[in-house]
Amino acid sequence: MRKLPVCVGLIFVYSTLGAIAVSRVATTSAQFLKIGIGARETGLGEAVVAGVSGDVSAIYWNVGAMSRAYLNKFVATHTDWFMDTRLDFVGVLVPIRRVGVIGLALTAFNAGEFEQTTLDEQEGTGVKFTAGAYALHIAFGRNLTDRFSFGIGAKYITENIWLMRASSFAIDVGMLYDLTRNCKLGISLSNFGGSMRLWGENTRILYPITEWQQELGTGVLGDLRTESWALPLRFQVGLNWNFMLTPSTKWTVEVDAVHPNDNYEYINVGLEVSFLNLLFVRLGKKDIGGKVSDERFSMGIGLRLKPTAIKVPLTLDYTYTDYRYLGKVQRIGVRFGW
Repeated sequence: MRKLPVCVGLIFVYSTLGAIAVSRVATTSAQFLKIGIGARETGLGEAVVAGVSGDVSAIYWNVGAMSRAYLNKFVATHTDWFMDTRLDFVGVLVPIRRVGVIGLALTAFNAGEFEQTTLDEQEGTGVKFTAGAYALHIAFGRNLTDRFSFGIGAKYITENIWLMRASSFAIDVGMLYDLTRNCKLGISLSNFGGSMRLWGENTRILYPITEWQQELGTGVLGDLRTESWALPLRFQVGLNWNFMLTPSTKWTVEVDAVHPNDNYEYINVGLEVSFLNLLFVRLGKKDIGGKVSDERFSMGIGLRLKPTAIKVPLTLDYTYTDYRYLGKVQRIGVRFGW
């Protein structure tokens, strides 16, 4: 078992060296899958592949960490993304004794409403249409030993814009390994699956063959097919350390190495300070070493409450992320278990 982290690390280094000279930016579909979910996780600069032990967000970040949940858990997160778009994530974990943990989640990206334009009516025709994307996740995690956990998940992905649609399936695999009592190793492979191609009524066109067909508005029906594009595959390895500086203060530090299939490799780092397990302050930096990164830093705060109305601990999270050119992104989330 001790040789497993070393073997995976060697595979990661080899794959990184093989792709270090090529970025492949803008060569994948379903880009909404790359938007990090979770107000806590993004506040840590998305350095969380080993730090989501037992959390619902593990369905997205590392399915291998799901099995550390020993209570039913729920999370809901809202993200105000760029250009008035938004991303929402809801998920739940259900432990089954002596079997493992089942996870269900939904990711929804809404790009809003647009007005149709044509060559003849470039100011708009008055016809409105929408664009968006969704991913339905189902995952299973299990503790194989007292120190090693493994998980696997599947997701159905769909994107749509007006009368066009693209869909595909993908799988996620992950593991979590306790190197020591206070240090964990997390490894995750996300979005391994087929490609996506838009199809629908918007690519169909009538080609008049003769003059009378042109006059009548008839002809041969053609289909201007679009290209297929691969999913945004992500391989992520991280180390998470926990230590107490004072009896009431817990510090968590994580460093992740990320190898995407459509960009350069980069490093994420995150720091969380917990006061009495009630107040959480977070700071993170994503895309260290990335050559095309726009994100500058992220910071967040969390507050753990015990409302008498629901009789279970509830945590509220907020994260602010600053981008050099695109502005700011804010996320809010709620987590609780029962």
